[in-house]
Amino acid sequence: MILQSSTSSNNYNDSNKTEKKLKRSSFDASKKRNQQHRIFIECHRGVHKEEPENTLAAFEKAILLECDSIEMDIWLSKDKVPVVVHGDKEGKINQASEKINQYDYFEISKIKLENNHIIPKLEDVFQLCKNKIFLNLEIKDTNHKLAFDEVYKLIVDFNMHNQVAISSFYHDYYQEIKIKNLDSQIEFGFLYDIAELRINEINFEFMNSTLNFYFREINEELVKKAHGNNIGVLAYFYMNDDEKEEEIIHLINCKVDIICTNDPRKIFNILKNLKNISF
Repeated sequence: MILQSSTSSNNYNDSNKTEKKLKRSSFDASKKRNQQHRIFIECHRGVHKEEPENTLAAFEKAILLECDSIEMDIWLSKDKVPVVVHGDKEGKINQASEKINQYDYFEISKIKLENNHIIPKLEDVFQLCKNKIFLNLEIKDTNHKLAFDEVYKLIVDFNMHNQVAISSFYHDYYQEIKIKNLDSQIEFGFLYDIAELRINEINFEFMNSTLNFYFREINEELVKKAHGNNIGVLAYFYMNDDEKEEEIIHLINCKVDIICTNDPRKIFNILKNLKNISF
């Protein structure tokens, strides 16, 4: 069934979403969807249209809106503290001369973001979000093995195995998860750049994972193939994308599992006006 948009001027009301969805489960092809298609709403860097991106305030707003998950970016400080920040293409922030991983956390904690917010430690994020919302941790640090090990230590310390996904363009992290015998607990998201997407070249033999694609690259054939191999599909947007209603409708008609959005209120408003959709 092809869904069509139904324009509504009503704003999303937090009270409309009565059932709290604490855990975003991986797609399971053995649990056949009947008439309802479940869409999970993930906040890209938190609710950054209302609070500074990748801050505790942006993450707390996602909890208050009862979103399903939060995507965030992880680097290591020089003294091996996992911190939550995106940075530029070179891993620098606020015109600093060095990459984030060249500073101790003490130095990083002195960097002031918009409205006087600071760059949080992943530990602080876990304390805020544990038992409240699912977390998608995109590891961006180029010291791949060390970054994974330090993030994993925190996951163990907080017993967050069933509440986090690890995602990266560096797909060998999946092997690290398997080595630690966590493939049945920790979800892994295989991020793909636009140029990398070749449906016939994708290895669909991964357990407990999602394929994370830029929204323009997603089509029904891709999603159907992933679902047939018991793998979920996440659609992500860049920060400057408009996220037009017709684009969201296309993703829903393709039956993606997760929409990683910059504007969760807009997505909620679109979804609540569609039939046969659960969120």
